[in-house]
Parts: sequence; structure tokens; C-alpha cells
Amino acid sequence: MKLRVIIVDDERMARTRLRRMLEKDPEVEIAAECADGLAAVNAVRAQAPDLILLDIQMPGMDGFDVLEALGPERTPEVVFVTAYDEHAIRAFEEHALDYLMKPVSAERFAKMLARVRERRAGAAKAGIALRVAGAAQGRRARDAPGRQKRRADDVYFPRGDRLGGGGGKLCDFASWKAHAYIA
Repeated sequence: MKLRVIIVDDERMARTRLRRMLEKDPEVEIAAECADGLAAVNAVRAQAPDLILLDIQMPGMDGFDVLEALGPERTPEVVFVTAYDEHAIRAFEEHALDYLMKPVSAERFAKMLARVRERRAGAAKAGIALRVAGAAQGRRARDAPGRQKRRADDVYFPRGDRLGGGGGKLCDFASWKAHAYIA
């Protein structure tokens, strides 16, 4: 699945440079380019990207204002791309995945993309683990004390029909067969 990216920077040259680096990777799709914070908020809400490459100092809404407007539940992975190192601590406090200094070198950009992919792979594994844990939790609930446990060879007869006359009875298939439950 392609990595969907939104580029947000008020400088056209910076957006162009980022776009050119992204276009070299066939596994990346540029979902939008935005020149200001408000356009970024709208694009993220409309496009649901996997990643935002986000400048910090922009007129109107800065990069941190963009994150605040989106809220934590709507914010994808964020990599700040800026000319100023003074915002790095706050960026990581805001859970930025990376912090790139302009002008971004191709080598540093490649490392950032590798980090994004690692995070996505880890998130996918975590999602699988959560689904497995959820299924196990459901199984534990079904096997709670007081509930009759089922095995692979159990047969359940929900009503007294011709085959069993069990009337809602759970029984082992071998027992069912041995006791001639067939009418």
C-alpha cells in the first residue's frame, strides 16, 4: 500500500524540493500540497494521509496550530521540515516522528522515509496483535466459569429436532452417536 503524503510549506521552492524527493519513490503518493496551515487542515480532513511533511513557521497558522486544529485523533504521522532548530523539543513533545532541517539532504530524507515505514510496519503488527488479543478476550469470555466449554467435536442441538431431541443441549459427538440420539 502506498504511503500517502501531504506537503505543507509556505515556500514554493521548499514544497518543490520535497515533492521531487518523494516522486523518486514509487511507493509514495502525494495526496496534496498546501501553502498555509488552514489549507493543510482542510487537506488532512479530506485526504486522510499517512504522513504530513509540515513546516513550522508559516503565516497565519503555524505547524503547531495545524496539529492543534486537527486534534490527536485526526493527526497522521508528522515530520516537521523547518529551517529552525529551536522548535525541535516542542516538535517531539507533539509526537513528531522526525524533524528535518532545511535544506534537506537526500540521505537524511531517505532515513526519514525508512523511519516512517518502520513505524507503519510496527503499527500494522500492533493492529494484528490487537485483533488477536480481542479474539482471545472473546474466547475467554465464552469460556468463563459457569459456561459449558465447547470442544471441536462438540455438537449443539438448539431445539428438539429429529436429529437430536437435545432441546438446547451440548454434547460430545462420540457420546451423541453412542447413545443413539438419532430418532
